[in-house]
Amino acid sequence: MALVAVWCAAAAWLGAHPRVVAFIERHGHWLVPAVFIAIGLLIILESPLFFGV
Repeated sequence: MALVAVWCAAAAWLGAHPRVVAFIERHGHWLVPAVFIAIGLLIILESPLFFGV
């Protein structure tokens, strides 16, 4: 439970950091979909249904 608080504090700090905000405003329109596609591919490739293992 303590690590959840650490992750939340880190996210709040990063979300308020001017350089991070500027980067996301500049590149977020392609960065966010790329991250979601990468997560989806990872889930599919690690799925036993994909390789039949």
